[in-house]
Amino acid sequence: MKRTLLFMAFMLTMCLSAMAQETCDRCNGSGRETRSCTFCSGNGERTCDGCSGSRWRRCTMCFGSGTVSCAHCNGRGYWVDRNGNKRECNYCGGKGTPRCDKCHGDGQVPCWTCDGNGKTRCNMCGGSGSQEWNCPACGGTGTK
Repeated sequence: MKRTLLFMAFMLTMCLSAMAQETCDRCNGSGRETRSCTFCSGNGERTCDGCSGSRWRRCTMCFGSGTVSCAHCNGRGYWVDRNGNKRECNYCGGKGTPRCDKCHGDGQVPCWTCDGNGKTRCNMCGGSGSQEWNCPACGGTGTK
């Protein structure tokens, strides 16, 4: 019984002291403060991490060379007929390395992370350009 009375007195004191505190002027009692995002400088976009803003990536089919090994002649440029005669490969024109179909011989493809834009949505603020922090004046309590 004594413990219950002491606990109730303690709780009443805490409630009264909380009511007596003034509302923080800086955050208007919310305990939160909105600031411009430091990672994207408030733009909501960041330079793409996949292509470093260049909008292009190295082709994964030809590894940037622009050519691939011919699938018809295994890169030799010729094939051997039944009689043992070498015949020029019609697919690659005897080169053994035709142009890459994925990058069309450029060695680069548009970045798939940013869809060739060079920018992506900021992952820290979700593209809003701002972040919420605990109010530094009241430590997030909302009171002085």
